[in-house]
Amino acid sequence: MNSLFIHHPIFRLIAPLLGGIMVYVLILMLNNDVAQITEQFFGEELYVCIALSYLIQEATRLLINGFNRLKRPTKLFLSYLFLICITLIVSISLVTAGMYFYYDLVLGFEPSLDELKTFNSIFAIISGIYILLYVSHQFLTKVNTKKIERETFLKQLVIEDYHQFKKGINPNLLFECLESLMVVIQNENESADDFVDEMATVYRYILSNSKKQLVPIEEELTVAKALIKLFNYLPHQASALKINHIDNGYVLPGALLHTIEVIIRTTIASKNRSLEILVAQEDGYITIRYTPNERLINHFNESSIKDIIQSYHVYTDLKPMVYDENEYKNIQLPILTINESVA
Repeated sequence: MNSLFIHHPIFRLIAPLLGGIMVYVLILMLNNDVAQITEQFFGEELYVCIALSYLIQEATRLLINGFNRLKRPTKLFLSYLFLICITLIVSISLVTAGMYFYYDLVLGFEPSLDELKTFNSIFAIISGIYILLYVSHQFLTKVNTKKIERETFLKQLVIEDYHQFKKGINPNLLFECLESLMVVIQNENESADDFVDEMATVYRYILSNSKKQLVPIEEELTVAKALIKLFNYLPHQASALKINHIDNGYVLPGALLHTIEVIIRTTIASKNRSLEILVAQEDGYITIRYTPNERLINHFNESSIKDIIQSYHVYTDLKPMVYDENEYKNIQLPILTINESVA
């Protein structure tokens, strides 16, 4: 609650001063002694009112700070009612003690019951105003926080949709496929039909799932096999995909496909060996493991899948990871369930 203006040093210095003056004038008006203002405004009673105002404000502020640190009841009404009662008790106790201290030591007699009622009533109202400021600030903060969280969530969804759209088009892969298709057709290669089938399988899946938030892992892995075959037609490293047993679950559309594509594009092509990519399930993650033979200026790291990491943040607190282990590089994508998603 440090953002509440009653905690600001300038407010803490000026507000009690003005409040004490107002209390002093109000008491004079109640006692029909307004003429005393012109005769002797800066009297002892004014300083007493200002001192009590400082005392009440700081006590109320400390109670609010302490209230924020305590465990509150589940019902807000009960918690705020408790704060109001405690504040009024403390305010009345401090004002009564201050009045007895001033009257006994300075004036030499005890205050009357009417004077105690007047002072306690006025300062109780001041304490109540502070509590109302605090409660209204709490509710306003709660409402604004919910609005900000909703706006942040909607912004993340828009960013995710943009990433999905960009990955769905994938112009680099599209033009590479078209160029390779022209070469295959010119050579009258019988594999042109197979090439077109694999290309259609990949792009049909990408476009048909562009509006979905989650897809089953089995569907993604099936298309991943077609993607590997498609890349084997292209002038890239010959690749092979090995899939271990994976339980049912969900991933973001295109997450596996994009990861496999980046792996192939960051690997130096070699005729002597093929790129073997292993996909397995480990502790709630899909682990994609391969032996890296990376290009000099294009390495696989977390920035390579930053769009996927941002999209996963919408659905789970688990974060995709990229790390090296012995001679292998591992990429882990969280496995999602319907209960964990916000869909």
